[in-house]
Amino acid sequence: MLQSSGVESEPFHTATQALAALDRRRPAVIFLDVALLQSDAVEVVQGLGARRYGGVVHLMSGGHPSLIEAVERAGARDGLRFGEPLYKPFRRDTFLALVQRTGLAKSH
Repeated sequence: MLQSSGVESEPFHTATQALAALDRRRPAVIFLDVALLQSDAVEVVQGLGARRYGGVVHLMSGGHPSLIEAVERAGARDGLRFGEPLYKPFRRDTFLALVQRTGLAKSH
């Protein structure tokens, strides 16, 4: 959805991949699904904190809102900034509106 909106993005399926990429570049915004394959979102937010990531993290989850709250608490201890969460299933227009609010995409 990001790429179709003209926003450069790079998907990752594991914490290891995501954190290795963060060592190469610093995106302004990260969309993090708390249900990563073979990984744990807490592992990612701890890695972001250790790397002093200064951008905004938007968490996504199909689970109970308390799951997002727990991940946010873990990241807040390391000074991470969290933006508006996305709860699955979400509509494409809901996601794109959030992308617009982040300033990543230009209005059409």
